[in-house]
Amino acid sequence: AYCPALAGLGEVDGPIADATLEFVRQIESDVGCRVELVELGLDACREIMDAIWLADLSSFVAQVPVARRHDIDPVLLAYVSSVGALTAVRLFEAEARREEITRRLHRQLAAYDLLLTPQMLTTAFSADAQSPPEHASGIWFDWSPFTYPFNITQQPAATFPFGFVDGLPIALQVVGRRFADLRVMQFCRTLETLHPIATLGASPL
Repeated sequence: AYCPALAGLGEVDGPIADATLEFVRQIESDVGCRVELVELGLDACREIMDAIWLADLSSFVAQVPVARRHDIDPVLLAYVSSVGALTAVRLFEAEARREEITRRLHRQLAAYDLLLTPQMLTTAFSADAQSPPEHASGIWFDWSPFTYPFNITQQPAATFPFGFVDGLPIALQVVGRRFADLRVMQFCRTLETLHPIATLGASPL
């Protein structure tokens, strides 16, 4: 299955979307598999991740002496400061919704060996920045929405770099069923053999 966008979680830059779809179609030919386009309703994952992540990070920050908290990433600290709105009820509700989404997604993907998605919305941004210019919050959920939904649903995933846009690397995300780590790695190894990134017209990373 190929999901080109996660509705409600962010839009992929046009050149990345086009290049990824072209690569997926190439995979069909090279690997001899059949790829179907799917839509996944995962927009609720952001709210779920916010609750679970806030609880976890807040627990971590609470263990750091106040005098040393200036050493913590300021974006992370600002994010944790919103924990005041997090209640035990909200956390338990998030866990219940996570279980619901996990069951639904597993049913939806039961007919497929693997799920493919773009790995990022954009190409790489400045190493001095916390986030791309269009995502000023710095919270990585905003500019990297394709990875954490599968943390929530407990599915193995791998990143496979396959090409370049404006000289910067882009990648495909390969997601497997729960506990199907080996299948994900075998598929990526097949892609690596067929499409080593060093032969794609740019300098090796």
